[in-house]
Amino acid sequence: MAVGAVTAGVAAAPPAAAAVHCDNWTSRSAHGTQYSWLVPSVGNNTGQTNCVLSLDDYNNTAVWVLQLALNECYGQGLTHDGDYGPSTRQAVVNVQTFHGFPPANRDGVYGPQTLNAMEFPAFSAGGTFLGCWWWV
Repeated sequence: MAVGAVTAGVAAAPPAAAAVHCDNWTSRSAHGTQYSWLVPSVGNNTGQTNCVLSLDDYNNTAVWVLQLALNECYGQGLTHDGDYGPSTRQAVVNVQTFHGFPPANRDGVYGPQTLNAMEFPAFSAGGTFLGCWWWV
């Protein structure tokens, strides 16, 4: 898996079951720079990133954003189709394993703990891929 040189510990977060369903994305940019990255969220650009994605989320913009991150930052080779099927689930398990989640927490569900551990691809204003960055 291709990731940045530094890995983060798994931050404490509310249980995924307490979160609502992701249905869109939120963009974040670093202060003083011209790059930004997207993460799944509730609503478009709301900043409400305490949400979940799991099997059978289909035709979902948030899943497409997650798949982009899984491919660009973790080399998972998924099709960008917005469908959270078995391959996307396994890719999330791979990321959870990579970031040291305990076996009981490697459930393949994207939620707050996975968000806090993952890196997301950053792009310039012109769309050039610049590398992967943590959301938090």
